[in-house]
Amino acid sequence: MLFLLGAVGCTSLVNIVPALASRRGWDGRAVLGWNYLASAAAAGLLAALARPALYFPAPGLLAGALSGGMTGPSSMSFAVWFGLFTGVLYLLCLRAVEKSVREKGAGVTTLYQRLGILVPILCSALLWGEVPSPVQLAGLAASVAVMAALWGGGGQRWTCWPFTARSPAGKSWPSAWPPCASCW
Repeated sequence: MLFLLGAVGCTSLVNIVPALASRRGWDGRAVLGWNYLASAAAAGLLAALARPALYFPAPGLLAGALSGGMTGPSSMSFAVWFGLFTGVLYLLCLRAVEKSVREKGAGVTTLYQRLGILVPILCSALLWGEVPSPVQLAGLAASVAVMAALWGGGGQRWTCWPFTARSPAGKSWPSAWPPCASCW
């Protein structure tokens, strides 16, 4: 339970920190950049302590990694290169989140990020036959209903009782899909 609370807190901070930075007049890109550099430095320090033999992984290495047949230095090299690749993708998604928080607000951005769970649930149901329980389906339906209520209206002001929010000036809400939705 402690790890779950930590994960919820950290994912919420991804949206709250850029919003707080913009309120204080800080450059959101600078805050994001320093955050990313600190994380990269910590990961680099941990990798340096392990002293991996870094070489560019061979094309067949991915198949070995997925099958579980890779051990030793090749697995560490693969992990470092894969981490670098996913880190760059993560940075791009964080930039999209920062833009979405600036334009749409932290609440709407967090809503769309939470709805990102629909993709793995649909894949598990369609590919592996793992059907969600009725309670899980009710939660998903409620989430989609809230998103539909927020998305409706099309004007400068949109409401979802009991919550009220404003769309960005000059933009109609349905045509301004949050950029973080593309990071699913």
